[in-house]
Amino acid sequence: MLQTMLQQQDDYFFAEEDRVWDVLEWVQEHRLELQDHGVKARQGGRLPDSCVELLRTGGLFDLALSTEQGGRGLTSAAQARVLEELGTIDGSLAWCVMIGMDSGIYRGFLPSSVSEEVFPTSGLISAGWIHPQGTAVDLGNGTCQVNGRWQFGSGIDHADVLLGGVRYFAHDSSEWTWRIAVLDKQSVKVEQTWDTWGLQGSGSQHYSAEGLIIPTERTFSLHEPKLDGPMHRPHDAILRKMAGIPLGVAVGGLSAVVAGVQKKVAALLKEGEKPNDRVLHSIGNLTADLLSLRASVYSSLATAWDVYQQNPHTQADQDSILVASAAIRQRAFQGSRDLVMKAGDLLGAQAVYVSAGDLGARLSDLHVMCQHAVAQQSLLELAGNRILGGKTAGPFL
Repeated sequence: MLQTMLQQQDDYFFAEEDRVWDVLEWVQEHRLELQDHGVKARQGGRLPDSCVELLRTGGLFDLALSTEQGGRGLTSAAQARVLEELGTIDGSLAWCVMIGMDSGIYRGFLPSSVSEEVFPTSGLISAGWIHPQGTAVDLGNGTCQVNGRWQFGSGIDHADVLLGGVRYFAHDSSEWTWRIAVLDKQSVKVEQTWDTWGLQGSGSQHYSAEGLIIPTERTFSLHEPKLDGPMHRPHDAILRKMAGIPLGVAVGGLSAVVAGVQKKVAALLKEGEKPNDRVLHSIGNLTADLLSLRASVYSSLATAWDVYQQNPHTQADQDSILVASAAIRQRAFQGSRDLVMKAGDLLGAQAVYVSAGDLGARLSDLHVMCQHAVAQQSLLELAGNRILGGKTAGPFL
């Protein structure tokens, strides 16, 4: 019944999004192969090359790229739904696709000539931490010097395009603005630092650049799009789809628990015994939590897309849904983790055995995901500030 409930939600939220069904069908067709890749990624600390090429061939790194440019052209909600499906298989796999598909978004923030140089074809994979941990100093001759060390370079080993957030100083200026630099991957040092207890397969290494000279036109701001449309205005497109990943990890975990409990209940009924009321209540409660999280995520993303498509739309409308979707995204991460923890408690001692399933791996992945800025409690403080009339206090709110 749980799968039917999830399908009913899909039918409601994605009834008019034909493109997403083709991608979901592709994921199902390759599910077993992707599961095997997920296991190997966790063991090897990065996605196997064969997995990367499979995903590339399936167009998974082109979900955010417009159809005119050879991409899948999915809405933010549809992107999240595909990531959810991948998350039911493996968290790291979904995470790398989430980061890699940003190539289709970043194109819209570069001048067309530069965009064509950096992203000459479809199927290209991006990676990089865009928080301004580096510096870029304009040298006044059309170039700038980049220095910095960045963390969380998810998928960096297989990325085609590497980026880094910088504090950009205009020529002869002591004031800086946040920009993102397109780096020469061959000139960047990748550090093998990704030794973690969750999302092991994402290969989110540190990387650094020292005295790297790049054309100034290869830096950009997410507040200065070169293309119109909801994929580029406003500035949060790279974040919107993220909530699909924890949802998928939670869906996979709860589905396995429900299937296991269902077998036990069937056996009890066969023997004429009554199922434990606590177990029945827990299953009902966890299912309600999951359906609520999914509904709020997909509803907020669909609303955001509709608002951003309206031309013109009021600043108040834009700010309201931007803050709402950010708060709901944070809740999706935290709520998914809580859900999987409760599912583990329901199974009790059985849940600690690897032979019983991958619930432990899912929980560790969610713990690591929840350390991302979008999942932190401080995000709700920023949201509360905006709701009460405060000014922007963070790069995305």
